[in-house]
Amino acid sequence: MDEEVNYSAPHTMVDVESNLQHIKYWEEQLEQRRKHANKEIEKAKTWLALQEERIESKLSWHRESIRQHMEKDGVKSASFINGRVAWHKGRERVEVLDEEKFLTWVRVRGKDDLTNTKTITTPNKNEIRDFVRISGELPDGIDLIVGEDQLVIKAGGIDMPEKEESPPANVGKDLEFV
Repeated sequence: MDEEVNYSAPHTMVDVESNLQHIKYWEEQLEQRRKHANKEIEKAKTWLALQEERIESKLSWHRESIRQHMEKDGVKSASFINGRVAWHKGRERVEVLDEEKFLTWVRVRGKDDLTNTKTITTPNKNEIRDFVRISGELPDGIDLIVGEDQLVIKAGGIDMPEKEESPPANVGKDLEFV
């Protein structure tokens, strides 16, 4: 709560000295609270890092368990009450190993559609991938990489209505710190 403050000009040098002492005291109090808050913030960051590490370890364990189950049973996808699990095929992507070699290949074959032209000519990876799929020919300076299959896990099955809970006894009450 904000306190109402009535300012009055000091009447004597003693009043000024008193005000200076109070200013020094309250500035020290403010600095102490800042230091305390920063110390608590650092503790909270450390705590959070430990929690993240612990929880990520548990998530990895559960994900690996699901992956092993899916592989063991040869299951491609499955729906459960608490979510869905499915294998997604790895996408093909083009990696340009030697751009100059590839651009020479493009010029010799007249395959300008495999490049993007702005102010310079660069390989058009989507067109190259489609060209390789259709023709079966791998242009010089290009490697076709098939990504790894990925297991996709989506948590959050059926939404259940939440039941109302009564608030804890201290809700709405001010706590006093000394």
